[in-house]
Amino acid sequence: MKKKDKKLVKRLQKLHALAVQGVGGEKENADTLLQKLLKKHNLTVNDIMADEEKERRYCYKTAFDKQLIAQIAYIFKDDVFVSSKHKEISVCVNDYEHVQILEMIDFHLQNFRAERKVILKSLLTGYIQKHKLFPTDRGGNDSVSSFKMSSKEIEQMLKMKNMISDNFFQKKLNGAQNI
Repeated sequence: MKKKDKKLVKRLQKLHALAVQGVGGEKENADTLLQKLLKKHNLTVNDIMADEEKERRYCYKTAFDKQLIAQIAYIFKDDVFVSSKHKEISVCVNDYEHVQILEMIDFHLQNFRAERKVILKSLLTGYIQKHKLFPTDRGGNDSVSSFKMSSKEIEQMLKMKNMISDNFFQKKLNGAQNI
């Protein structure tokens, strides 16, 4: 947008605010002038309001939500305020950016939760396998598990198993039965 156009839009935005919030004749005159200028420049109220930025607040519940929403907000603006007290993130954006942010938040929170569920399941099964937290038969062989897993789940579990540290449980009592 040209500098002249930006000045015009700012002026029209101020007139619009006066036409909406003004009182009596002031309000009527502002609305009349606004309509005249919009028609002259072939614009609509939506055209001039699209660039108006407002403070938008996005609430979060968890630390993961907080991080994801903040990252999304930073895509649009550098000046993002995070309030841990009120569990919200605020940023000044226009209507178009606000809708984009809402759509991204909705998608990424759902997607992250689904991914986290899969990863936690793989982490748990990988941990159980790494630390052999399952019964063995009397001959010392690993018992056949009744836990059914797809080949993809097995692959994910093995990846997690390999990522887990080699910190193993050490028996503290001598002469205790094998548990």
